[in-house]
Amino acid sequence: MLSIIVPTFNAPDYLKQAIESVLAQTSGDWEIILCPDDGQDYSYIAQLDSRIRVVASDLIASGPTCARNRGLDYVTGTAIASLDDDDRLSRTYVESALAALETRSAILFPTQCIGSNGLIRTIGATPTMTIAQFSKELGSLHAVARTECFRPWRDAFAEDVIHTCEMIDQNGGAIDVVLTADYILNVRAGSVTTILTDIDNEYEKIINSNFDTMSVSGQQAMQELFQYRQHINLQYKQTGQTVDYYTFVKENYLCEY
Repeated sequence: MLSIIVPTFNAPDYLKQAIESVLAQTSGDWEIILCPDDGQDYSYIAQLDSRIRVVASDLIASGPTCARNRGLDYVTGTAIASLDDDDRLSRTYVESALAALETRSAILFPTQCIGSNGLIRTIGATPTMTIAQFSKELGSLHAVARTECFRPWRDAFAEDVIHTCEMIDQNGGAIDVVLTADYILNVRAGSVTTILTDIDNEYEKIINSNFDTMSVSGQQAMQELFQYRQHINLQYKQTGQTVDYYTFVKENYLCEY
């Protein structure tokens, strides 16, 4: 069974779409572990299906890392995936994940970035992914792994990117990408991935941090990844942000798209 951890914070309309994408899966061998971080009552979500559980917590705005990690204690499946409350999974995601993990400890799926006018670009549509390759993608990928191999998330900015890098490093430096399903990222105004606040300084903190659980080569590759992202974000800032970040990257740094 695939345990899908879903942190949520004040996004009921988007959350509905996320949950519906799981309910529509071609395989019913899943559970949703919903982790509210806004102090609201989500018991109505649990009533939609017996495979949905809500993790009760008094914490509010503790952040996506803390919310996700709370869900790890409730996992009963043989494998773990994560789904942000404003994103979706393609219909064969669960089926493809469970089949692939029969012979692998961890996998990735491509991420489709969807904007108001449809597909902006696809991230990670290659057979395998190293941290160096991940750096060039300039986007997010979400690791899916057997429960005993799945790492908790670090409490840091860009925790999803760090987590993917750590999972790649833990897997020997490369992870297979399964191309029979997709993680669907909803690019919307106001999300962290589409606005700039103090991202440059946040990246600097990561670059200067010591990730002692990673190999030396893995740490170096991740440092270079964030140095590259820092550079691209500064370029994006100088444009005046007339388009969303994903479109900017597509038009200026990913000519193959």
